[in-house]
Formats: sequence, C-alpha cells, structure tokens
Amino acid sequence: DTSFTHSLAFCQAVENLANLEVPERAKYLRVIFSELERLANHFNDFGFIMLDTGFSFGGSNGTRLREKIMQWHERLTGSRFLRGVNTVGGVTRDITADLGRELLEDLQKIQKDFTEVLEISENSASLLNRLQGAGLLDRQIALDHGVIGVAGRAVGIEQDSRIDYPYAVYDKIKFAMAVEQNGDVHSRFYVRIKEIYS
Repeated sequence: DTSFTHSLAFCQAVENLANLEVPERAKYLRVIFSELERLANHFNDFGFIMLDTGFSFGGSNGTRLREKIMQWHERLTGSRFLRGVNTVGGVTRDITADLGRELLEDLQKIQKDFTEVLEISENSASLLNRLQGAGLLDRQIALDHGVIGVAGRAVGIEQDSRIDYPYAVYDKIKFAMAVEQNGDVHSRFYVRIKEIYS
C-alpha cells in the first residue's frame, strides 16, 4: 500500500549515490503522488479503525473515500498503486494543467465529503468511547524503542521525515506536523485525520 514511496526511497538512494540531479518538476510530481498515496492509506485506516469498533458507517465511508483516491491514481498513472511511476532520475508520468485542475477540484470535494463523514462519526459516543484509552502506548516506552510515524506522533514525539529529512521538494512546502499526546487509538486516529487535512 506504499509502493510509490518505497520505490521513491530506492530511486533517491541511487540518485544520491550517482550524484544525479532530478528535474524540479519531477520532484514536485513525486510529492503529489506521495501525498495521494498517503491520503489513500489514511482514508483506509480511518475506515478500518471505525469498522473494528463496529461502526459500519465510518468503515464503509473510509473505504469509499479511499476508492476515490485510488481511481485518481489509475487515471493519473495507469496504476491504482502508482507502480511504474518512479524511475531513477525522475518519473515516468506527468500531470497536464487541465488534469491538475480537475484533481484539485475533486480533492476539494473529497475534503468536504470527508468533513461530513467525520462530523457524523464524532457524534457517535460509542465510537469515541471505544477509541479512548484503547491500545495505549506509553510515551517513555515509545521513546525507549524508537517508535516513529503515526504511533510516535500520537504520543507527542515530533518527528516527520517530510520535515526532519525532507526529500523531493518537501523542504519547500510548509505544513503543520500532526501530533497528539495520549498514545491511544483515539490519538492515532486523530493524527491521521489531521494529516488528511494537511
């Protein structure tokens, strides 16, 4: 489910070793594809977390929203998982200005759709009660074991490779790091929600 970003890591390692300069446009395209992949994965996790609590409405809508992004993957690249897009030295696909405008318009609609789903979900006391205090990870244990990513940020560890070790053109993009404090499923859920919006 992270085939684009994994292949990006490989390509960048080879490019760094070969001292190969990647065109600026390709770097921006890599960020767009990487963020679309992140969005699809967060929608998927958003839905499955709720499905695991028995909240079918949230589960089905998370899957539905993910599917909208997966269809954009296929439309932009011919692959629902963005395979075959990264190559050493750049990318194999471009996004035309017209397609870029359509993508932006659709992402705005998806954001509105997601906000409506989230508002309904947040009105379910049984959902929130099942997330709060569940799967608790202690901050000190997380620090002792080098926990990173969503789980790390959910205990207040402010680490994000896009900010701490910027790749592609993340050093030129400003966004707030998504952080929560409690280390439970509820916190991990909201780290993902914040990242969907950012």
